[in-house]
Amino acid sequence: MVVARILTLTLSLAVALVAVELAVRTVEHLTDFDESAVFADGAHQSETRRSANPVLVWELDPAGAEVNAAGFRDREVRRAPAPGVVRVALLGDSVAFGHGVPMEQGVADQLERALGTGYEVLNFGVGGYNTRQTAEHYVTRVRRYEPDVVVLLYVLNDALPAERMAALADLVAHIRGQPESPPLGLHLVSHASRGLDVLRGQDAEATAPYVRETHGQEHSWRMVERGLERIGLVAKEDGARLLLAIVPLLFDLDPYAFEDVHAQVADAGRRKGFAVMDLTGELRDYAPAALRLDPRDVSHPNALGHRLIAEALAPEVVRLSLP
Repeated sequence: MVVARILTLTLSLAVALVAVELAVRTVEHLTDFDESAVFADGAHQSETRRSANPVLVWELDPAGAEVNAAGFRDREVRRAPAPGVVRVALLGDSVAFGHGVPMEQGVADQLERALGTGYEVLNFGVGGYNTRQTAEHYVTRVRRYEPDVVVLLYVLNDALPAERMAALADLVAHIRGQPESPPLGLHLVSHASRGLDVLRGQDAEATAPYVRETHGQEHSWRMVERGLERIGLVAKEDGARLLLAIVPLLFDLDPYAFEDVHAQVADAGRRKGFAVMDLTGELRDYAPAALRLDPRDVSHPNALGHRLIAEALAPEVVRLSLP
């Protein structure tokens, strides 16, 4: 009996220690999301710092390359738009940010050129942000720039809770530094490991269960719906028009393995007040390899992919900007 109690106590203590270390590691990596730890090394990546806002967790560092004094990837801009100019705010994660491509080749700049005179597009994308973080970003920072049209680029990892994205960065950094010993992390690191497979080019068949699981989990999906709803309510209050553009993962697009998940997101967007575009059809004529920034990266388009997205968005932005 005594031995059994000692064994039980020892096991409980071990579990508690593992939980404590996991919590510490998670908190540490929630403070500074390093996009370069997850994706291929290269230029034009998010440089972040810890945010004082506990929902945002991290934010772009104004000291980083191609980031303005206000903390977003754009030229310096004044708070209020110029008279007669339609201001468009681009929201989202690293695809909106323009991960891996020069600023002038990203969606924001290419969309501004496609729209022409009388429009300006401001890029508020932040690498790693999920829909909850994007909503917080819009409400606390973006709306003060008085956009007339708000475009949210949605990617299928945007349902991933922030702590899991941070655990993913933790996992990759650990593997790079100590490949012989996996880090602690239990379900977070296990989920992050599967997420890494998604982001770094597993085939669509292997990726499908992960994507559907993420969008099927009550906590994750509720986070997406609440984020969309919050953006919708505030935009309505401000008189801004909304566009939700769903960006496909760059696998074979004909047929596309995630049409059902896109439909789920599109339905939620419409219910929350967004006009909705599924960009799969706009990219379908191209081989996925021709659109990928890196052969292993199914999440991030290259300059051609950004151009195609921008050209597809432009007519809908014009329509939404009309009285």
